[in-house]
Amino acid sequence: MIKISKIRLSILLLVVVLLVSSSSCTSCFNKYVEMPEGVTLNVSSEIKGYLVQKTLPSLHFDYNGVRVMMEAHGSACFFVSNDQYVLSDKFGEHLSKYSKEQIYVVSVIDQEYDKEKAVFDGKKLTLDEKDEFGNEQKYSKEYQLVITDKDGTRYSYQFRTFVSESKRYYIYRYSSNMGISMEQPLMVIKGEDNKNKLVLVALPYETKYEVGPNNIKLEALTEKDTYLDEKYYKYAYPDSIKDLSDNERRAKVMDWYKTYCNGHLNDNNEFVFEYYGASFKVEFGFTDCGNERNKDGFKLTYIG
Repeated sequence: MIKISKIRLSILLLVVVLLVSSSSCTSCFNKYVEMPEGVTLNVSSEIKGYLVQKTLPSLHFDYNGVRVMMEAHGSACFFVSNDQYVLSDKFGEHLSKYSKEQIYVVSVIDQEYDKEKAVFDGKKLTLDEKDEFGNEQKYSKEYQLVITDKDGTRYSYQFRTFVSESKRYYIYRYSSNMGISMEQPLMVIKGEDNKNKLVLVALPYETKYEVGPNNIKLEALTEKDTYLDEKYYKYAYPDSIKDLSDNERRAKVMDWYKTYCNGHLNDNNEFVFEYYGASFKVEFGFTDCGNERNKDGFKLTYIG
């Protein structure tokens, strides 16, 4: 009897702990801030003091009173506890300001839970047989996008979307809230005081990068010399252009920098670009880029 009592007591204590933990996590998950004049994403506050650039990118989402959870030191937000219909309209308006050339689809999957009907604001809305572009629509779709703003800054977007009664809706994905985050590729350099400084970098299309505040701890960037190595700034051509000829890939990269970052040939016949007051040189003809063997790509060098 004593053994049984101990087992029952242990189970009871475990249940209590789980209930308390569940309550605490739910409370944390539902914490949000209300933004009276919409929400603005900024460069992560933890790296600002180390940046060479003083003028920095930002992105505004126009929805007065929007409720968000701010993440990544102010560089990302997730939408919670909003009027879903208003948020959907505002999100659609926000996306509409971008041209198709600015948008790259990282992933899109059919949400099979939403077959013929999609969950929205606690209701199930019947999907139109075809969307506004005439494409067959059996399920809602979950997207992850990379969008380049007019200044060359990239932002990641995640959401679920569908068309019902000729209206496009936007809402959370089943695995995560609808959100926007600023991408912050970095370069580590030595400053005049021989201390590590950080430089924000603009990268074309969906080019992948290793050095950033969400990938690497700040101490490793600012106190160690590991990321001074130029190998981290040899970038593999992104998937969207990797199968083109070498000349075409080079032209695509240069065209992107010309469009967004004043890319041009300098007096030394070097291709350079500018991003928020920092200047970079672009060089081509490299292999083993992106920390992978036999990956062709380009190299960036900070020049002031």
